Amino acid sequence: PDYQEMITSNMDYLENALGEVFHYAEDYAKFTVMVDKARRVDVDASMNQREWTTEEFHHILSQHTEQVRSMVRMRTHQRIGMMEVFSDGFQQSCLPFPKEVLGAINRKLPVIANKKNEELMRIIKGASKKLDNMPESVEEFVDHLTFLGRMVSELPILEREFTVVTRLFVIA
Repeated sequence: PDYQEMITSNMDYLENALGEVFHYAEDYAKFTVMVDKARRVDVDASMNQREWTTEEFHHILSQHTEQVRSMVRMRTHQRIGMMEVFSDGFQQSCLPFPKEVLGAINRKLPVIANKKNEELMRIIKGASKKLDNMPESVEEFVDHLTFLGRMVSELPILEREFTVVTRLFVIA
C-alpha cells in the first residue's frame, strides 16, 4: 500500500515533468518552420528563371541571417524537473539549411553586382569616348546632337541602373 502511493506519486511527478518537456519542445516548432522555409528556397533555380531585384536579395539575406542568429541563440540545454534535455543536435541539424541559402547568395551576388557594374561602365565609357570626339563636319555634328538627345532620354535608365548596382554592392 505505501509503495503504491510512492509509485503513484512518482508517476504523477514524471507525468508533470514530461508535460513540461513537451511544453519546452513546443518552443522549437518555430525552428522547424524556419528549416522548411529555407529548404524551399532554391537560389540557383530561382536566379536561372529570372533576375532578382535588390529588394529580393535584401529580403532573403535578412530573413535567413535572422534565422541563423535565432538558431545560434537557441537554448541547447535545459534541466526540467528530474530530466535534462539536450537540443544541440537539433540545433546542428537546423543550421545548415539557412546557411546554405546564405552561401548560395554570397556566391552569386558579387558576380551579379560585378557583371552589372561592368555593363554600366561599358556604356559610360562608350558614351564618354563618343563625347570626347569633336565633330568635324555638319554630319558629325548632327550625329553628335542626336547622340546627346538619346543620352538625355536614357539618363534616367542609367541612373536607375547605377542605383541598382550601388545597392547590390552595399548588400554584398
